[in-house]
Amino acid sequence: MDEEGRDEGTDDIIEFPLLKRLSIMDCPTEKFFSYTHGKKELIINTSESQDVCSDSFFNQKVTFPNLREMEITSARCKDLWNNQTSTNSFCKLESLKLEDCDNLQHIAPSQIWKRLQRCLKFLKVRSCHSIEIIYESDGTVTKSSKLRSLNLRSLESLRHIWPYDGLPSVPFPKFSSIYVRSCPLEVLFPAFTAEFLEQIEMLEVRCCKNLELTAGYGECEEATETTITFSGVN
Repeated sequence: MDEEGRDEGTDDIIEFPLLKRLSIMDCPTEKFFSYTHGKKELIINTSESQDVCSDSFFNQKVTFPNLREMEITSARCKDLWNNQTSTNSFCKLESLKLEDCDNLQHIAPSQIWKRLQRCLKFLKVRSCHSIEIIYESDGTVTKSSKLRSLNLRSLESLRHIWPYDGLPSVPFPKFSSIYVRSCPLEVLFPAFTAEFLEQIEMLEVRCCKNLELTAGYGECEEATETTITFSGVN
């Protein structure tokens, strides 16, 4: 904004080129960055905005090209990103922790997941009560994925870690550590992931009262005899 409160450049992007760690804790905000036309003040916590990304925590006006770690607790947003998030952002994000974000409905849309799969190594989601699925895909193959550790706790709406159908391959072939607690899952993984489970080194499941199977078939899948070997678990 100029001194009169007029918007000087709606296409300007604010970049944080040196930022490697971002922590927003116990700040019940709906946005990380937003503004309104015709006003002098910057608006940080608002439920209405005139930009096209008004429903996401991060919009296309701000970029994080070198961010490695991000932790967000108690945010009010429904989505962290949408598919218009700058392609220069979150390309190096290795660790993502989300906690007490009760309105959050998605970890990321499919386009952002493609980006995260190439860099994200650790994902922790706790007490985000609206999330129903962790990984969402558009059905395309991702050539590489680095995620190794998944920590899920107290997700009372969680139905699946990833869907039973529509996936051409295992989305996280380098998984080695899985911790799940107090989640209403009936089946931990789809049956087609049985071979990938052989590399798991740490698997801990607690207080999941609805859990019936470690790996199972969806309603439209034909069940076959499959032996699951956890050769990496000591």
